[in-house]
Amino acid sequence: MIAIYSITNTVNNKKYIGACKNTASRWDTHKCNLKKENRHKDFNKHLHADGRIYGVDVFKFEIIEIVFGKEELIKREQYYLDQYFDYKVNCYNICPTAGNSLGRVFSEETKAKISAKAKGRKAPA
Repeated sequence: MIAIYSITNTVNNKKYIGACKNTASRWDTHKCNLKKENRHKDFNKHLHADGRIYGVDVFKFEIIEIVFGKEELIKREQYYLDQYFDYKVNCYNICPTAGNSLGRVFSEETKAKISAKAKGRKAPA
C-alpha cells in the first residue's frame, strides 16, 4: 500500500512523518532499527534516542493517507511535513523537504561512513 504514515511517541507526542510503498514492511524496518544499538541513529538520531529511552512499544504507527503514484506521494508527504515540521521540537523529521535530504546535517561518523563507501568508485564522466 502506497501511503503517508506517522510514527507517534505516545509519551511526548513527537511525530515522524514518512512515505512508503509498503507500509507493513516499513513499520517492521522502523521497529527493528529502533531496537538495534547503532542502526537507526545513522538515519534519525532523535527518533533513535527516544526509542532507546522509551522503548519501541510507546511508538504508534498510523497510516495518514493512502496515495496513488510517486509524484502524488511526494506532494502529500510535503503537505504533512509542512503541517508538522518544526526543527525537531515536536517532530522527529530532520529534513523539511519530502523525498529530499537537502538541509540534513550528517554526524561526523555518518560522513566518515559515506566517504569510506565512496572511496575507490570512479567519478561519472
